[in-house]
Amino acid sequence: MKIAEPEHRRFSPSSLHRVFECPASVKFIESLPSAEYDKGSIFAQRGTCAHAVAEKVLKSKMEDWKSCATPDDYIGSTIEGILVDDDIVKGVNVYINHIVERFEDGDIKYFTVEKQLDLSPLAKSKLLKGINPYDIGGTMDFIAVGAGLYEGTLIVNDYKNGSGVVVEVADNPQLLTYAVCAYLEYRQREDIDTVEVGITQPNAYHEHGAIRYESYSVKELMEWFENTLLVNIRKALEPTPQFNPSEGACHWCNGKHKCKAAYDHVCDSALAEFSDQLTGEGDMVTKVTFPDINTLKPEDIERLLINADLIGEYVKSVKEYAHAKAEAGEPITDQFKLVKKRSLRKYKGNEASLRKMLKRLHIANVDYLTQPTMKSPAQLEKVMKGKKIPLDAIQKFQEVFVEQPDNGNNYVHVSKPGKEVQPSIEADFANLMEDTLEQRPKL
Repeated sequence: MKIAEPEHRRFSPSSLHRVFECPASVKFIESLPSAEYDKGSIFAQRGTCAHAVAEKVLKSKMEDWKSCATPDDYIGSTIEGILVDDDIVKGVNVYINHIVERFEDGDIKYFTVEKQLDLSPLAKSKLLKGINPYDIGGTMDFIAVGAGLYEGTLIVNDYKNGSGVVVEVADNPQLLTYAVCAYLEYRQREDIDTVEVGITQPNAYHEHGAIRYESYSVKELMEWFENTLLVNIRKALEPTPQFNPSEGACHWCNGKHKCKAAYDHVCDSALAEFSDQLTGEGDMVTKVTFPDINTLKPEDIERLLINADLIGEYVKSVKEYAHAKAEAGEPITDQFKLVKKRSLRKYKGNEASLRKMLKRLHIANVDYLTQPTMKSPAQLEKVMKGKKIPLDAIQKFQEVFVEQPDNGNNYVHVSKPGKEVQPSIEADFANLMEDTLEQRPKL
């Protein structure tokens, strides 16, 4: 019997972080009305726009490598409903330039972009027993067959336009699933022994740079496929899969506002206590109390810190859901109301016409134009490199005119990236003096 291809993929690679951590999230989200979970954001729309710009440029180069097409050609145009601005173009240029450089260096034999792939090559395999091969897969931004030093290597690169969440490459289930699908597609025509998976994320700082790769042997990749990907997908397909609310699982879950497991976990993590009380009017209301910070045990503080982001995100998702209901004319409570957001006036129409009118009104340029401001040190360094200024001259310039201020430290979970900072000697000395003064006998 032929397996039907579904309208949407239940296990898209981008959702696998959530699926692995909370198997029940798949069926739970599917049980909700699509309007409640199929929500986009301006950041997602900008990402879609950036991908579309990159696709246009790369496809023009696939047809004619000498094509002069660049992302800059699309500044000011509207693509996927988003105006292409400098920020979008700057990010896409990093991605395009990297691919062009690898191709011209002889690392790539040929490539394709925005290709839809899935596990259909394994449709008849016993490995997928009980799993629809079309449920797993998606659109791969960039797939290349290596050449030269990369002979026998399949290269997969995923472009990330966002800046809010830094994406790690190592053991990333999205990238590895892309790699599996790409390998299954290309193995019949190419002799592949290694798969290289990469991220291009120009808008988010990472200590290893905007472009990062990890390599896996085909053996390692397929072992991960069998022992990790398929195992976790089968957990999600169980009759009663397990809920496991956590920061990682709930962050991208559009159903958390209605998830009782998430609600219970947040209340427990926040150490909230609920009690029903009668008001003076005889109404029963639920009061929420939180413990005094001075009475908390170290393990209580640790639990609060670990779940602080999740608590905030959960409350935010509930507010967004209630807001959407109110906008739709279905308010959940009469204790909240819709009010207009504060907005600032802005110019409309063509800037050239605006300037022409100001000139007719005898308004001088100095009266409506602001003075140019300095570019940031990073932007200026890029300009200098573009003008072929020697690196030693750039370094000397930065030694004289650029400094790296100390903005203090962030207090983050040990799983987060970044080198641990030890307290300064001055802080230790201050604490020692404070303790000594407290222990000194009073006169």
